[in-house]
Amino acid sequence: MNMHQLKLSVVVPVYNVEQYLPTMLDSILAQTFAEFELLLIDDGSTDGSGTLCDDYAARDARIRVFHKENGGVSSARNRGIEEARGEYLYFCDGDDYLSPCLLEVMMGAINGRDYLRVNSPLSTLRKDFDPAALPPASAACVLQTADTDDQLRALFPEMACACYLWQHLYRRAVVLSNDLRLDTRFARGEDALFNFSYVRHIHSAAIADFQGYVYFQNPGSAVHDPRKINEIDYFEAVEAVWEQLESRFRPADVQKERTWVYSYLYHNMLQFAIKGYFPAAAAGRKERLRRWRQIAHDPWFCAMRKADFPRASRFKIVENVCRLRLGWLVDPALQFLGRRNKIPSNSF
Repeated sequence: MNMHQLKLSVVVPVYNVEQYLPTMLDSILAQTFAEFELLLIDDGSTDGSGTLCDDYAARDARIRVFHKENGGVSSARNRGIEEARGEYLYFCDGDDYLSPCLLEVMMGAINGRDYLRVNSPLSTLRKDFDPAALPPASAACVLQTADTDDQLRALFPEMACACYLWQHLYRRAVVLSNDLRLDTRFARGEDALFNFSYVRHIHSAAIADFQGYVYFQNPGSAVHDPRKINEIDYFEAVEAVWEQLESRFRPADVQKERTWVYSYLYHNMLQFAIKGYFPAAAAGRKERLRRWRQIAHDPWFCAMRKADFPRASRFKIVENVCRLRLGWLVDPALQFLGRRNKIPSNSF
């Protein structure tokens, strides 16, 4: 392969996914778009994942494998950024699945622009998945494009409002020239933060619709681990970068355009408020009360209380406790419930 003409680098962080990795790798290698390199970043796996990566690399020259000490998914993706040679970067997870035409659709939709967001990934249980039910490339639709600053401004904030890296293509030169990396401090939401930071620097974009990425639901993932709920520094980082986005794109109605990010922060903040009551993430009373105060005094939280955006009904009580600053009052009851595993798991 002529690396000077390489269009795409596909980056896959790999950590203890031996059971599922062949399914993902086979789906990548079966892509109808073939001008890519596949970077497998073995993040210190303790099962057979690293050996599997080497076996696949021996069979396909497009694959390069990098073994590193365990540092988390963000550090693995950052290594991929540093090793990549393609014009564009695409990130996917080692335990999911790509439709055979996904990369073809994405590369066609971006059409030389800086940024692509693709809607409509399929989220399903592995046992329910039928590859034959995935749509053909002809079902893909480019919904919106922007090639000028005015057109980009019209697409904000919609173009930024997607969390998962595997919904996007990123121009590698933009990432490198602005020294963008995944923030290794955060176990959740690091992909959304990276996406917000990247969008600040683009000059063209496209939004497409195609159900080609299959995300397999995993009850054991970080999404369902209360220990992975972010701390206040994450919310401050999101608020800061979003304000930078607003400075770049100058929305006419700031509060209206914050609807999505308000909803995103709202649910994450309230999860943080009750994090210390789950046995797996238990915290002392002083720390639990400090978290209530931090949310109650956060300026964005104070602003979003009056904003109109979808709120999960299960969080209304938690919101009112923050709003009325009654954490000290409900703390004993929540601690009692938490010790007995009576706080619903869908709270996070």
